[in-house]
Amino acid sequence: MYRDVAIRAARAGGHILRQHFDFGTEVLTRDLDNVVTAADRASEIAILSQIRDALPAHAIFSEEEGASLTDSEYLWVIDPLDGTHNFVLGLPYFSISIALLHLGRPILGVVYHPILDDLYVAERGKGATLNGETLCVADLSELRQATAYYDQGYAVGREAGLQLYTPIARATRRCLQMWAPALDWCSVARGRGHLIITNAAEMEDKLAGMLILQEAGGVVTDWAGRSPRPVTIDTPDNNMVQNRTISLVGSVPGIHQAALQLIQSALEVTQD
Repeated sequence: MYRDVAIRAARAGGHILRQHFDFGTEVLTRDLDNVVTAADRASEIAILSQIRDALPAHAIFSEEEGASLTDSEYLWVIDPLDGTHNFVLGLPYFSISIALLHLGRPILGVVYHPILDDLYVAERGKGATLNGETLCVADLSELRQATAYYDQGYAVGREAGLQLYTPIARATRRCLQMWAPALDWCSVARGRGHLIITNAAEMEDKLAGMLILQEAGGVVTDWAGRSPRPVTIDTPDNNMVQNRTISLVGSVPGIHQAALQLIQSALEVTQD
């Protein structure tokens, strides 16, 4: 049931995004780092309507609306338009990301690329698919042969971000910063890349893709090699979600330890 709800919601939001992408959209707010458009808001309304109609007792955190929390063990985490900068520029690299968490851990992830009509779905313990076909990560054992993706949160800053991005770019075949991380996670899951590193980045466009990568055979840890922390709700009254900002490494199994060592070496240099 939850899977069907998530897919309906993703397709409803995707229909809205295709319309705005084809005919233009209003930019509602803009600063150096963050852009919000009418398409973000319209997609979010369509997605939330599907979820609330089907599962009114569930808690929800959505990027634009924020938290609508209950005492439910289930929390939906939604990014109605991941890759807004690309969207505004007319670049067709953006998606919808929907994750369902149970007791703070993802059990369902859906990422939908509306322009290509690519639907990525994963359920905990049931594998990952792209348009119904099973996903499997690539086989790679040398970090220097890897295609990497890098994603950082707004608070990191450009100079601090370059201190990590630069050694990653030097140690790999190429390091891409695509500004739509949900699709980056899915690209690694389908073999179009081997590594993704997130630096203090917001959770809402990571959790679905993280599960998709894991279920496709990838490895996901924090920078210390530990399992990612569960996302927790403070209290419904305070409307706060804890551990919203996360730093992760997702990769094919053969290069994960090398990637962790690379990050630790880069951090040691920045602390000297």
